Amino acid sequence: MNIKDGLPWENQPWLLDHLEIGILVLNHDQKILLWNRWMERHSGLPAASVLGKTPGQFFPELAGSRLEGAIGCALEHRLASLLSPGLNVPVLRLYHRPEHRHTDQRLPQLTHVIPIPGTPKRCLVQIQDVTASTRRETLLRTQSARLRDSTYRDALTGVGNRRKFNETIAAEFRRAIRNKSPLALLMIDIDHFKRYNDTHGHPAGDACIKKVSNALVETLRDSGDLVARYGGEEFAVILPETTLEAARLVGERLRAQVESCTQQDPLGQVTVSVGVASLQPHIGTDLSQLIAAADSALYCAKSLGRNRVQTSDDAS
Repeated sequence: MNIKDGLPWENQPWLLDHLEIGILVLNHDQKILLWNRWMERHSGLPAASVLGKTPGQFFPELAGSRLEGAIGCALEHRLASLLSPGLNVPVLRLYHRPEHRHTDQRLPQLTHVIPIPGTPKRCLVQIQDVTASTRRETLLRTQSARLRDSTYRDALTGVGNRRKFNETIAAEFRRAIRNKSPLALLMIDIDHFKRYNDTHGHPAGDACIKKVSNALVETLRDSGDLVARYGGEEFAVILPETTLEAARLVGERLRAQVESCTQQDPLGQVTVSVGVASLQPHIGTDLSQLIAAADSALYCAKSLGRNRVQTSDDAS
């Protein structure tokens, strides 16, 4: 610790009291020798009540913590430590305002534990309030997550976009190979959409696509399934660990829901055609086989009159 003109820190308490960081000095028995005004303000404990006592008497959470270990290393082995808030929960009960003590909203703490040269052994514990930087990091993480989410979400419908589909089905395909489990895919197309769009206009067409996507999302079995807008008026549904027959039943439920929820639509009822494929892949299997099988089944469903579900077995 650098001291001007060699004066010991005991003769300069005013300097430590004007620092906007917490300062406490511990002797070899871990008894408190110095407790500055910052510590008084944020702990609610006046210096007179803590001097000559150990921090553990006021902060029982210190027992067994990394901070307790860092203090021991500084006193016994003269090793300095830095405890970051990202890796360490705030051990000391320090608060921005007195009313926060009732909610236990402890301020984020960056803690330095530094051995003081000379004898007897002493160590300096320096505590910095890093609330501002923590908030900035949280804000940046939130913004980054939102940006990342927007790159995988279709702007019109809010479901996954083609990029999300490509990455998800590739990941699920690899997982199916590892787990030796089936992976199903539904390709869904809105029937006669071009005619609907030309008749009622693009805003109505967009509303139709959104209505169909909502029906698909609301009807799916669980959060493990994914609805993605494959392109235009076409959607894809990824169903992990699903056999062909089980996928066919899901497809029929989705088809029926779209038909039902648009039955009273003043612009006319909307229906969908569904192509279903399922595959238990193994090493050497090409993902394109699954996509081609579902796409072929969809084409078959449309050629047989639309508003129906067709499986890849029936389409072949």
